[in-house]
Amino acid sequence: MKAYAGPLTAMVVLQIAGSIMLFAVAVLAPELAPDLGIDATQIGFYSSLVFLGAAVGSLFSPAPIRRFGPIRTSQLGILIASTALLLPVSGSWLIALASGVAVGVGYGPFTPASTQILTAVTEERDRPFVLAVKQSGAPFGVMLGGALLPSIAVRFGWFAALLSVTGFALLCAVIVQPLRRSTDFRDLGDAGDGMPFALSLLKNDERLRKLTIASFLFAGVQMCSFTFLVIDLVDRIGMDYRLAGLALSIVQAGGVLSRLLWGYLSERLIPGRHLLLGIAGFGAVAMLGLAAMEPGWSFAAVAGIAALSGVTIAGWNGIFIAEVVRVVPRDQLATAVGTTVCFVYSGLVVGPAAFSAVAEGTGSMPIAYTGLAIAAAASGVLILLSNRPR
Repeated sequence: MKAYAGPLTAMVVLQIAGSIMLFAVAVLAPELAPDLGIDATQIGFYSSLVFLGAAVGSLFSPAPIRRFGPIRTSQLGILIASTALLLPVSGSWLIALASGVAVGVGYGPFTPASTQILTAVTEERDRPFVLAVKQSGAPFGVMLGGALLPSIAVRFGWFAALLSVTGFALLCAVIVQPLRRSTDFRDLGDAGDGMPFALSLLKNDERLRKLTIASFLFAGVQMCSFTFLVIDLVDRIGMDYRLAGLALSIVQAGGVLSRLLWGYLSERLIPGRHLLLGIAGFGAVAMLGLAAMEPGWSFAAVAGIAALSGVTIAGWNGIFIAEVVRVVPRDQLATAVGTTVCFVYSGLVVGPAAFSAVAEGTGSMPIAYTGLAIAAAASGVLILLSNRPR
C-alpha cells in the first residue's frame, strides 16, 4: 500500500465534509428561506459571504497551520464551520448571513492544510494524482448533500438536516485524529506567514503571481458555468427544466472524472503545465460553444458542450494546486497555497457578479459567455508565461 493512502483517505473525508457544510444552506434554501423571512433566491447573498469567508480563512491559514499543525487546524475549522452552520435556527436573516462568513472561515484552511500533508507523503510523480483525488471530494460532497439533505429536510425539517451535517463533520474531525501523530509535528519550516508575507511572496515570485491570477480567472469561469447554465438553457434556449438540470449534472460528472484523469496523466505522461494549457484552450472553446447555442439545438449537442465544459473548466483544480506546489519552496508551501486558494474563492464571488453585469448591460448571454472564453484563454497565457525560468 502506498504511504499516502491513509493521509489521502483522511483528506478526502474532510473535503467531503467541508463541501457539504459549504453548500448545505443553499441546498436547503426552499425549506429554510420561509423561516428566515426571505425569498429562496436571496440565499445567493449567503453563498457569496461563505466564499468571502473562505477567502479570508485561506489567506490567514498558514499561521495556525504552523502553530497547531494541519490536522488540528482542519479540526478547528470544522468546529467553527459546523457550529456556525446551525445559527440560522435563530430565525434572523442577519445572523444567518454572519454565520455564512464563519462557515467560510472554518472551511478556508482545508486546502492549504491538506496540501501540506499530502505533499509531505508523496513523490513528485504521484503528487498531481493524489491532489486531484483529494479535490474530487469537493464535487462529490456537493452531490452527496444534494442527494440526501432535501429528503431529510422534508421528513424531519431543515434544522435536522443541518444537525446531520454538523454531526457528520464532527465525526470526520474525530476520525482523522490518529493522523496528527505523523503530520502535526513535522518541521514545516520557518518562512513566515501573515498577509504581509503572502503579499511579498506574490510580489517577488513572478511564477506564483501569474499562477495565482490564472486561478482567479479559472475559478470565475467555473462558477459562472455552474451558476448560469440551467438558467440560460431554460430561458434562452427553451429547454425543458429537467433536461437543463441533466446538462448541469453532465458538467459536474465531467469535473469529477476529469480531475482523476488529469491527475493521473499529469507528470506521468504529460507535464501538468501542458495539461493546464490544454484545459484553458479547450475551456475557452467550450465557453464559445455555450455562447453559440440557439433555440432548437438538440440535447445531444448541448450535452456535448456540457461535457467539454466539465472536463476542462470543472477539472483543473487538482493539477493546478500541484503546479503551485512545484514552483514554490517547501517552506513557503502553506502560504503559497493559502494565497492562491484565497484568489480562487475570490474568483468564485467576483465571476458571477461580473457575468451578470455584462449579461444585463448588453442584454446578451452570448456576449457574457464570450467574456468567459476570453478569461479562460487569458488564464492559459498566464500559465504559459509562468513556465519561463526566473
